[in-house]
Order: sequence, then structure tokens, then C-alpha cells
Amino acid sequence: MSAVTVTLHTPYDGDYARHGVEFSSVHFSAPAGTDPDWLELSLRVIPGCATLVEFEFDPNTGDGRFILLDSEVCPGDYRLKGPAPYALEVDARIQHNGRQYGQILTHIETDMWHALCGAEQSGAITGRRENEPVTCPACRERWQRCQVYGHADFENLNWPKKAPSSV
Repeated sequence: MSAVTVTLHTPYDGDYARHGVEFSSVHFSAPAGTDPDWLELSLRVIPGCATLVEFEFDPNTGDGRFILLDSEVCPGDYRLKGPAPYALEVDARIQHNGRQYGQILTHIETDMWHALCGAEQSGAITGRRENEPVTCPACRERWQRCQVYGHADFENLNWPKKAPSSV
């Protein structure tokens, strides 16, 4: 997808007094037809938006919103060229009988704090890095396999219908 210009409007600052959580609700405008997944990942490049949550975007109208819990963002126009490639550093080492097994690897981040291979589920995330080389062989292999297919490869398939369940 080519670059798009996104307009961030003045954030609404609120808080959930009962729970002591402060947040900013940020409304934005983007060109209609923009892919929501691409847009959500690309917005994280804007300073202050790396940890956005509750992302909503209507590609028909071009209007959207998200919530910032621990940061602030300046309103204005931002030109987005695409998502920054982030890598997660995960420590999957374990100690057994005085010996250490495993290693620290960098993994392809597919969603905030989630690795393509799922390594964050069994190890401790030690960092989030931008433009870092990926050292996880499972992430590399999955990424290369995905690159074989194009967007339209799965659109016009006749998927098998579910068999009726008998209870």
C-alpha cells in the first residue's frame, strides 16, 4: 500500500476514576478505503502511538479512533509510509541441574508484543526492537512461506461447507 496522510484530532483526556486509569481517546481521519490492519500498524510509528489500544476504523467513511493509556500525541497531519518492522527479543533460556538451555532470539512481531512463532508465550520478552535482524528460524520460515501467496490467492476458493453436526 502506498503512503497515506492521516489527521489526528485533539485528544479527549478522560479517566476511569474508580480504577485510577487515565487515558486519551484520539479520533482521526484517513482516506476512505485504507486497509484497517495496515493503518493500525502504521499509526504506531507516530511518536506517542506505539502502545495504542482499542483501535477502530471504518474504511467506508475514513473515520477512526484509538485509546492511548500511557502517552500523549500531538494533533495534526502525519504521512504514513507503512508499518515499521519490529522484532521482539525473547529470552527462552531455562536452568536445569545447574546447566542453562535455550537462547535469546529476536522474533518477527506480528501484533503488539506477539511474535509470529508464538515464542512470547513460553519465554520472557526482554525488549522490542525496530529494524533488528530476526534470528528465530521458525519466524523466518513462516514468513518465507507466507510470501509465496498473493492477496487474491484465497479470495475465490470454493471452501468446503461444514458438515451438519449431529447431537
